[in-house]
Amino acid sequence: MSTTAKTRVFVVNDQKPMCMLWQRMINIQDDMECVGAAYDGNSAVSEGGPLKPDVVVMDVMMPGIDGYEAAEKIKAVSPRTRIIICSARSDIHDRSREIGASAALVLPVAPEALIRVIRKVVEISPHTAHSVEEPTLEATDVQPDDTPMPQ
Repeated sequence: MSTTAKTRVFVVNDQKPMCMLWQRMINIQDDMECVGAAYDGNSAVSEGGPLKPDVVVMDVMMPGIDGYEAAEKIKAVSPRTRIIICSARSDIHDRSREIGASAALVLPVAPEALIRVIRKVVEISPHTAHSVEEPTLEATDVQPDDTPMPQ
């Protein structure tokens, strides 16, 4: 049994099947665990923020507050938490940088690619919350054969 701490991931998506897929993919990894899930922006903040996860995988379009606002609020209480913004919209990269997200992925993304990006953002050294100078991973940082996932 490894003594290395697992990367703690919190997932947020208003589509429960997608959220459950993310949870399963994370939990079968040896080096990470899903510590919780939320299905709207308000719950993401109230449940995910206090957990202070290493990484939050955040969908943008949700009921209540959107993923950008939820991510900013989580970063306010947990500045070291890495945010991965996910959306079916392709114009998410600039706004993701503005809020200090570590990565922005255009959906659909193959589950293996998401796992790879989670590992990659954990390697980025922590900066001050909301730093726009922090490197942001683009979809091009994911191997081309992994994204988009066939529908």
